Amino acid sequence: MNRVLITQVNDDNKRIDKIIRILFPGIPVSALYRAIRLGKIRVNDKKIDPSYKVRTGDRITHSLKEEELSVLAVRPKDSKNKVPAELKDSILLRNENLLALNKPPGIPVHGNHSLCSLLQPYLDSLASPSLSFKPGPLHRLDKDTSGILFFGLSLEGARSFTDLLINRILEKCYLGLLLGDLKEPLLLEDRLLKNKEGLVTVDDQGKRAGTALYPLIRNGKYTFVRIRIYTGIKHQIRIQSAHHGFPLAGDIKYGGRDRIRPYLLHAYSYSLKEEIPALGFNRLTAPLPESALVKLKTAFPERKESDFLKFLGYNGVNDAL
Repeated sequence: MNRVLITQVNDDNKRIDKIIRILFPGIPVSALYRAIRLGKIRVNDKKIDPSYKVRTGDRITHSLKEEELSVLAVRPKDSKNKVPAELKDSILLRNENLLALNKPPGIPVHGNHSLCSLLQPYLDSLASPSLSFKPGPLHRLDKDTSGILFFGLSLEGARSFTDLLINRILEKCYLGLLLGDLKEPLLLEDRLLKNKEGLVTVDDQGKRAGTALYPLIRNGKYTFVRIRIYTGIKHQIRIQSAHHGFPLAGDIKYGGRDRIRPYLLHAYSYSLKEEIPALGFNRLTAPLPESALVKLKTAFPERKESDFLKFLGYNGVNDAL
């Protein structure tokens, strides 16, 4: 019995062998390639080469036996899939290509009991049906890091955003609380390498990392900083600031032992010189979470609460950042 699957816009220009490996995860790859060669898998009723790139509306037919298959279902949009209540006020941007969320601290992006597991039904309800594209996060934030996290809802959005990251066109700024008295802006340039224990170290054999620290509030023991990163390496801010004598307060993994914990690190803004239609923004900001106010008041008891409120969004976004 032949089955028919219709490719969607988010499958466009993908190789047929890549698509069928997603559609039929239970079948060995060698068997799938053999099925293509024998014509058991066809496109528009024609035998095709594994390198064939599909177009929207192509008809993929197969005559593989039912017991061989574990087909990934294409979910239709379901209006009942609402954003989880605890994240309802965290949405910063939503269009047909992207969703941007102000991630709370203390929740991992991936894995069990993660942001992705909580959001996936909602993401699936927003994305257009596809045989091969699954909506998901386009970059990562550590468990205790808060702030802007982008999710791709379409192939176009995912590709456009990823290209900007790879080509370092997006300007990324963070806010963080450091141990130490940073009196002047500091540009950090190092090479970083992940070791066998999963930690990142400064190593001449590693990838180049560039980070700039700009002091906003200081009192001799702590410095609240704006952070500009020019590269995107795992734990970049955490290891570089620690290596140069200013670890994040409470970041035990990288030498920031302190009574304030966990550390305060927040992905505050993403900026472009001009808006890209597929993405729908040229500057996006996320206010600090309420929990950050407690940390800042603990670190700077001599300061008034009003000194911090602008960073939590009460008095509007401080575009000078």
